Amino acid sequence: MLALAHRFDSTAGIVRRAPAGLDAGQQRWLEGQRTGAWTRLGDFDRARAALADCTSFDWWCAALRGYVAHRQGRFVEAEEEFRDALATMPPGRACYWNDVSLLQHSTALSSRHGGAETCPSLMELEDFWALADPLFIVPGNDRMTEHYARHVELAIHEDFLALFDGSHTPSHHSTIMRLGWPTGFRVLPLLRDAALRTELTWSGGLGLVPPAHPDSALALPADVFAPRPDDLREQYRPTLGHVEAVPVQYGFTMRDGKPGLLVKGPTGNVTTAGPSPDRGNAGGAGAPEEWHLRSWDGAAWRDGSATVAAGSVTGWLPTPWVAQVFSLESLTPTGALRGRSGTRPPFSSGSATVSSVLLLDGGAAGDSHDAAAVAMLPGTVVRAGADVAAWWEVYGAAGRRAAVQLTTRRLDRPGLLARLLRRDTAPVRSVRWEEALDPERTATPRRVSLDVTGLPAGDYELRLDITLDDGTRLNADARFRVVR
Repeated sequence: MLALAHRFDSTAGIVRRAPAGLDAGQQRWLEGQRTGAWTRLGDFDRARAALADCTSFDWWCAALRGYVAHRQGRFVEAEEEFRDALATMPPGRACYWNDVSLLQHSTALSSRHGGAETCPSLMELEDFWALADPLFIVPGNDRMTEHYARHVELAIHEDFLALFDGSHTPSHHSTIMRLGWPTGFRVLPLLRDAALRTELTWSGGLGLVPPAHPDSALALPADVFAPRPDDLREQYRPTLGHVEAVPVQYGFTMRDGKPGLLVKGPTGNVTTAGPSPDRGNAGGAGAPEEWHLRSWDGAAWRDGSATVAAGSVTGWLPTPWVAQVFSLESLTPTGALRGRSGTRPPFSSGSATVSSVLLLDGGAAGDSHDAAAVAMLPGTVVRAGADVAAWWEVYGAAGRRAAVQLTTRRLDRPGLLARLLRRDTAPVRSVRWEEALDPERTATPRRVSLDVTGLPAGDYELRLDITLDDGTRLNADARFRVVR
């Protein structure tokens, strides 16, 4: 390889013309160096032109095309090219590229696939990457393509080091895959002497966000999504701009006999900062009041509608009652807003079923589904002393008798000193009653006022248990936080 007769551009150091008679390995080296150099310079036209005669290996050419497309912000094209590359590359390399253990808090995902030796394929990682997607409403998944683009850059650099009998160390590989390539540096003086040290700045890691219900979002464990607990504070910054999380409340209900997901979140008092999204990738400019609702259940994507009124956004998504992840999203002039969570359906042991428990503004009137959608709190944070109500509907049990129990228990545990002093503790509160469900209605709504004045600040679960006269058991829950 050292004997290659090649000519470099005098200013950029880029291979301009390939000599004749190269074997596939030499051709692969040359294609990677030339494409990588032009891409790092931001000259994507020349990078793409350099790939016009890429002939070494089909998988390598596809990976290089995906790399250029990703760095250019063409995420749909990048995703397609990387999928083609992974499908045709040697199995060992595909296993290496599909290894996401560096993005995990533990080996949970590896164990889910039977251990690291099983080498999960890209198809087996579909739900992992779906949950990692910064915005569902923007075509393409730039978080997934960023992962594979970094593998291409490592391969190009590894090929270059091979000229000098060098290679990457495991720590270098780990740093690049988690944080990306350094984007700049600054020189800092040491405190005790005049010596200087260099501090690198990084493009951002690939840490993922935990779902609200860790045991329900597509059966993936919660720690898969937690940031790694070390000093490399890695928070991925999506290429499309800043994405800010907004609180949302959601629940499974039925409307006009159709099952679906009801979601509500705030629109006011939310600010964003960062570069503007690439409108070409977003499919058109989105004003802050244009919200979209989308979900992924591990097999299919579903789109719902969203309306804005009185400083909040309400969304309805027709969907079967299965575990899934949903996202209520909006593009803004400076970034994007996103309220996302994992969902799980209520439990039923018979043909009758119950909706999720929703938290409502206690001062609003009415107990119908439409009234509940209007009164639904835009989030699950409740101020102590607020007027709050719980709402649910029972379906398919008209005229039946039901034993109902509503229980509130604290989820976060106070410290030992607080427990010893009997401060900041919250006993389990439970209320029971029996009732006859309306024989004239296929859906029987129920609204119950909640007294949260005496609850210490903390996280709580509100659990609903219903036992029908034939022994059918229904239950649902809602989680909320009390603040003072």
